[in-house]
Amino acid sequence: MLRTLRSRLLLGIAPLLAVMVALGLWAVVMFYRLGGNIDVILRENYRSVLAAQGMREALERMDSAILFGVGGQEARAREQFRESRPVFEKNLAIERGNITLPGEERMAGDLTAHYARYIELSDGFFALPPSDVEGRTRLYFGRLQPAFKRIKDRADGVLHINERAMERKDRQARMAAASSIRGMVVALIGATAIATLIALLLSRSILGPIRAVTLSARAMARGDLEQVVPVLSHDELGELADAFNTMARRIREFQQAGTAKLLRAQKTAQATIDSFPDPVVVLDPSGSVERSNPSARRLLGVVPVEGGAAPWKPPDPLGPRLIGVLRGDADYLPTSFEHTIDLREDGHERHLLPRILAIRDESEGTLGAAWSSPTSRDSG
Repeated sequence: MLRTLRSRLLLGIAPLLAVMVALGLWAVVMFYRLGGNIDVILRENYRSVLAAQGMREALERMDSAILFGVGGQEARAREQFRESRPVFEKNLAIERGNITLPGEERMAGDLTAHYARYIELSDGFFALPPSDVEGRTRLYFGRLQPAFKRIKDRADGVLHINERAMERKDRQARMAAASSIRGMVVALIGATAIATLIALLLSRSILGPIRAVTLSARAMARGDLEQVVPVLSHDELGELADAFNTMARRIREFQQAGTAKLLRAQKTAQATIDSFPDPVVVLDPSGSVERSNPSARRLLGVVPVEGGAAPWKPPDPLGPRLIGVLRGDADYLPTSFEHTIDLREDGHERHLLPRILAIRDESEGTLGAAWSSPTSRDSG
């Protein structure tokens, strides 16, 4: 059976190989004629287009970095600006070394001058203290942003004149290729007829099983795992269908086992938290409640919301402490009684010593925080 499938494939491919050889020889001649024009486009204008695009992208990232600085994200602003600056300068050097069109040299000179001024203003911006938001904002909107627009306009000018030159040379290349295309059309019509005949002969015996496997694979990708491909032969295609069915069955088994383990893990985690007599609250990175135990709901007013996280405001003055831990500060672990929170429950005085611990992951950073509050009760 293996030889039968191989023979069908070889018989179907042989005529196509002959047509491909003929078309390949014709294409070699055509490409040789067009190569000169294409080489000029790539060697002269395309490099300038890429350089202009690179300058625009780097400049926009530099402008974005300065906006981060205005917004108070100093470390991110300096890092992004430092990374983008050599990219712009590299593309500017490429453009200055690839002057091929009238007026392009003047544009490159304007780019160099405006960029030097922009760097000077940027240095002045970062020299201002991050706390001087008003001064940085005034410098950005008053001088840096206009300088940014001037550089971007010059880069767009370089891009446009090179694009127009490429369009002109492209039209010339198209005219040179018109005669070759007409000859290729005739050959392609013949090749299409042969390929169509071969496809009709092979589709029933080969493409049908492959299509069935493809459709089933797409259905599994959408989440429908109840897929079974009929095994219609004992050749390679039959083995493919059988292997697909085995894979689908194992995926269903893995999914069922994984779902059961996940549900058990969730129930175990909630049961563990519920077993603590003291209030315990687990929050996500945004500060919304993911889990809480009965003691937390009773004493702290944490009310679960069905299908989502519960909005909750921590008792004063611990809100900033919680936000700080979620942002990466050290855990909040007070030990003295002056940090306790006093509550009343059933006529008794409750004293809570809150502790906030970050939940961290080595690869993802802070995943949330856990709030626990050992309590003591006065006789009231």
